[in-house]
Amino acid sequence: MGSRLRSRPATGERGWPSTQTTCCWSRTRARRSGYVLARRNPFQGTDAEIMALHVRAASRGRGYGTALLRAALLALQAKGAQSVGLSTLEAHTSRAWYERLNGQPGGVLTQTYGDHVVREVVFSWPAIRALLTHLESPPIEAHPINRH
Repeated sequence: MGSRLRSRPATGERGWPSTQTTCCWSRTRARRSGYVLARRNPFQGTDAEIMALHVRAASRGRGYGTALLRAALLALQAKGAQSVGLSTLEAHTSRAWYERLNGQPGGVLTQTYGDHVVREVVFSWPAIRALLTHLESPPIEAHPINRH
């Protein structure tokens, strides 16, 4: 991957306590390839939340999302969290990744912004350590099937 992962406590975003919020980012050369924002706070039946996880389009498919999620989970574990949840836009491509990571689908959060309705699907993992183990597994490779 050739990048460095950095982590620091976040500073009071939206009034969230900075000691409970962690921001991690991955950097290659002079550009940030992605970031994750997580906090030790109850969310949809879990005791921690991944509030944001973003990887630049040009950096996707290179393991940055996995590295960022892993860093956030380790930081949350260090703060005493044992379970974690997140939400993603209903039609977002990341939804399939969370399903492959064995995220348990929860409810749908619906918010209205002016004339726009935004629907987010909730995923949760009752054990952070199980998710960390899954993230350490080598990716499954797909090979074409030759039929003669």
